[in-house]
Amino acid sequence: PLPRPGAPVAHTGSMPLGTPQGLGASSSRRALFEQRRERVSRAREQERERLEPRAERRHAVAAGRPMGERPGRTGNPDAVGAADGTPPPKLEQTLHEGDKVRHPLFGPGVVVASRLVGGDEEVTVAFVGQGIKKLMLQFARLERI
Repeated sequence: PLPRPGAPVAHTGSMPLGTPQGLGASSSRRALFEQRRERVSRAREQERERLEPRAERRHAVAAGRPMGERPGRTGNPDAVGAADGTPPPKLEQTLHEGDKVRHPLFGPGVVVASRLVGGDEEVTVAFVGQGIKKLMLQFARLERI
């Protein structure tokens, strides 16, 4: 027979959270959680302090030139090149639509578009099995095939 509603029932498992013993277990879990949160917070703060000097150096170096401009380059398109050996800005396109090229990682492909951008050449290439990629020719290591 089932007990009638509201009648006392014998428990065979752990005490529910509403009892004094259950509250003790809950508060110790809460204390462990708080301790772990404090340790994580301290570790994050120490990591932030450790990395802060690097960020300050990086910002100080970057402060001397406009954003996006590489060191050693001038904004003058007529400049021949900088003293540090950087190549002069491109004045004409090297690759044209339909040229076949090979990239060390993407493999063979066909030039879809090419345009001069800031003293370099932006090349859009359709690679076999790799999709269409936009690459800056100065960094792309493309080989005409």
